[in-house]
Amino acid sequence: MITIGEYGINEILRDAAMELGFLSENIVVYDGDEYRKIDTDFDYIYVGEGNTFQILDMMKSHGLIEKIHAAVDAGASYIGSSAGAMIAGTDILLAQDFDRNFVGMTDFQALGLFRGTIIPHYTKEDLSCYFSRTSEELIGHYEEIYSVGNGDEENETGIVILDME
Repeated sequence: MITIGEYGINEILRDAAMELGFLSENIVVYDGDEYRKIDTDFDYIYVGEGNTFQILDMMKSHGLIEKIHAAVDAGASYIGSSAGAMIAGTDILLAQDFDRNFVGMTDFQALGLFRGTIIPHYTKEDLSCYFSRTSEELIGHYEEIYSVGNGDEENETGIVILDME
């Protein structure tokens, strides 16, 4: 398992991963500054919360996009929470409505694990309201749009797991 996010792995995530059966030595942290070599030999990749633009920019500048694709192609499941969920889609254009692009990103292409986008922290009702305020042209270029609530609504887990098998 690797985790990528602005805040790195915290004790809650480490404890949860270990409770699920991950061994401490199998949890690899990548925070953009200090990291271990990431290869394709992972069962799960977790990309967490933070500024969507900053995380995707860091992933691109360190060659992680290709490594994540190779890991997913080899059978790894991608788990995204918040920004990590949105990064799973074709692009992060809609993140401009939620995060500040202080890294000056101009290439919004994301992982492209599916042909759409995910809007985190939104219930189905929130998503409907968002659609009514967003241009049809922008919304129309996605084949799929998902919303993922914060876990307080029925059937809303707050985490997206893409298992490509």
